[in-house]
Amino acid sequence: MKLKGVGFFEQHVEKLVLGGVALVLVVVIVLQFATEPNRVEVGNQVVPPARAFDRVAEEANRLSSSMRAASPALPEREPVSLLARYESALTPTGESPALSRALGRGIQLADVDVVEVDIEGATLVEVELPAPSDPMAAVTASTIDPITARRTPGLAALLPESQPFDKQSVSIETRIRGTAVRDAFSTDPGEDSGMRPIPSSWWRDGIEVLAVVAERQRQETDGSWGPSERVPTAPGRVDVLSLLPAEPRPADMVPVLDAARQQVRELVQPRYYPTIAGPRWQPPAEAARARQAMANAPEVRRLETRLNDLETRIADDEVRLEEAERAAGQPQDRREGDGGGRGVPQDRRDRQEGTERERTASPSVIRSRLDGLRNDRDRVMVQLEALGWRPASGDSDSVPEWQQISIQPFLDDDGLRAWMHDLSAEPGRTYRYRTRYVINNPVFGRGASLSADQQSLASEPTLSSDWSGWSEPVSVPFNEYFFVTSASEGDALGGARASVEVFRFYYGYWRRGTATLEPGDAIVTTVRLPDPALLPIFDLSSVRPDEAPAGQPGMDPGRPGDRDAAPPPGPGRGVPPPPGRGVPRDTAPPPDQPGQPGRVLDLPSEPGPSRLDVQIGFVLLDVATVPGGPRRAGEQSPHQVVVRSPLGSVELRRPDSDRQSVLFNTMTASAAQGETQGATPPEAETTPPPPGRDRVPPQGPGRNGGGGGGGGG
Repeated sequence: MKLKGVGFFEQHVEKLVLGGVALVLVVVIVLQFATEPNRVEVGNQVVPPARAFDRVAEEANRLSSSMRAASPALPEREPVSLLARYESALTPTGESPALSRALGRGIQLADVDVVEVDIEGATLVEVELPAPSDPMAAVTASTIDPITARRTPGLAALLPESQPFDKQSVSIETRIRGTAVRDAFSTDPGEDSGMRPIPSSWWRDGIEVLAVVAERQRQETDGSWGPSERVPTAPGRVDVLSLLPAEPRPADMVPVLDAARQQVRELVQPRYYPTIAGPRWQPPAEAARARQAMANAPEVRRLETRLNDLETRIADDEVRLEEAERAAGQPQDRREGDGGGRGVPQDRRDRQEGTERERTASPSVIRSRLDGLRNDRDRVMVQLEALGWRPASGDSDSVPEWQQISIQPFLDDDGLRAWMHDLSAEPGRTYRYRTRYVINNPVFGRGASLSADQQSLASEPTLSSDWSGWSEPVSVPFNEYFFVTSASEGDALGGARASVEVFRFYYGYWRRGTATLEPGDAIVTTVRLPDPALLPIFDLSSVRPDEAPAGQPGMDPGRPGDRDAAPPPGPGRGVPPPPGRGVPRDTAPPPDQPGQPGRVLDLPSEPGPSRLDVQIGFVLLDVATVPGGPRRAGEQSPHQVVVRSPLGSVELRRPDSDRQSVLFNTMTASAAQGETQGATPPEAETTPPPPGRDRVPPQGPGRNGGGGGGGGG
């Protein structure tokens, strides 16, 4: 039946759409099976995915074959000019001359004049290093820290077998003029000589002290000196020369110089070993001043008494001058920084009394008297300092002055102090010492620049200076001594007799005992010791031997810039001055607590002995009057004592000479300090002054500001 009003397209549109979709599906299926729709590009070829790795395998096989080839084809080398690269590296990187960073961090040369020296065909000057000067030696006696003794390799062999590790050793000091070494290198012999100085670029910034060595001679019984022998290096000390191999090369000097720069203080000024008892170690120069003051003790005491009296009178007159000027309406005379001017509070000044004449004296009279007193005080100060006395430091815990001095670069140092320690010196022996120093050789390894007859200059890595002169003789004390303090011939009370004081060195100090002898008696006595708790004997079973802890002598790795760094306070215990004063005050810093080696020994211990039995091999033979001895009215004739030594020789001893000897006074002072193991006893309570003028107590004769002349009270 024919549809009216419906066209053909409208009647068959769904059939047309279905047919089109079917046709597209057929085309897709045909293309899928009849063609290769997916391809990849490998190198410069397009291949199906299934063959993508074939190309890679072929390339790998080709490279493998070329690697296994007996004569492979080598790529062409690009020519490199080492000279051009080196000159490029030396080209200044800025306006001021500096090494390029291609050779490391640039070094600013600023305005230094660099003079190039052409040494080709010339002969170099053979430098003779100046000898060190002012050698001196001093004995130190103390008790070595037992931990240090056990952990420092080789130290135990030089100490007693059991505690306490008492040791008497010798320290040797000398001075090295680095500026004189610089002058020796820079001296120009002149063009007419046909010689040239060593180029400054070889030595200007690279000379270091590598070692300071000493030799000693022992005095024989006939007074002559024995053969010279080298002082062995103390155990645990820095030894940079040991870093050099048997056959050194120039490159081997690099770590040696680095170690010398980083550990310069331990190299030239090695600290003494930590101690637990005895005086604090001092360099020989400071020790010499202490001995001088001890020898001059009576005169020092007299001058100190005079100085304190002048200080008191100056303080009184300053108060009177202030009152007189205030009454007259004049400006007050207050000297800034004068140690005698100590500010006195107003209420104290109002209470001070004096005679009417003193109060009404004109300011000019008081001022004139003050000037005279101050001049007298200055003269006394000069006399005291000439005797080895030094004013007290404001801070008793401060680092000694000699430790605060920085070490300058060697060639700029006009007087480098250097010292070393001789622990092998024998008690009872007398020695003398001489020193020299060792530096690196700037010509070492530069033989190609030298003439044939000067090749020996470049063969050795170090240069040694000449020997210094010999020091004054120094005697190492025996461990036991006796001194005759009194003697008398036979009388109604008994026969001839003599009193002696016996000293034994034990636990850092000399210990004193007494004995009364008759002819035929040997010197035997018992020495009483302080509280045994102050003399601990430590249990070292938990301390591993030969294991040096950080910070011990010779073990400090050093740090850059150490030249300008103040060293830590020297180890060891300080001791107060002996009773009666008279020793340099800066040699007596306060001690650590007894039984501590500068640090707490966290070790079990037991108390030490309470007494020591001392037997000296001398025997009293007789007591007699000194023949022809001086005699004044009321005085007894001096006596002399005849004793026999252990060797069979006969000796004469006089009580008056023994009592006045420096050795006796030194040991007596040490024994007094040893009663408390160096600890300062508490001050006794003082009785209040009677009514009257309040004297301002002296603050010590130091001139370090002194309280600003009394201002600011």
